[in-house]
Amino acid sequence: MKTIYPACSRAKGELVDKNIVIFDLKGVQLTMLPKVKKFIELSSSLGRDYYPESLGNMFFINAPMLFSGVWSGIKMFLDPNT
Repeated sequence: MKTIYPACSRAKGELVDKNIVIFDLKGVQLTMLPKVKKFIELSSSLGRDYYPESLGNMFFINAPMLFSGVWSGIKMFLDPNT
């Protein structure tokens, strides 16, 4: 099996092959949501195209209440396998 994160695997003493992505949306305004959506799409496509199957978890913290409605539109652009 290929070690994707060798330093992390050595430190933990077991295979580490997944990563965690955290988006902190503190201070995001309604006018910024299109840019946030574009950034999440870009981040997702980079992970999908160059680091397939490496996403372990994705967290959105400090999201404004409006984000839950916008999330339904964003998640359509994420790879179903992730």
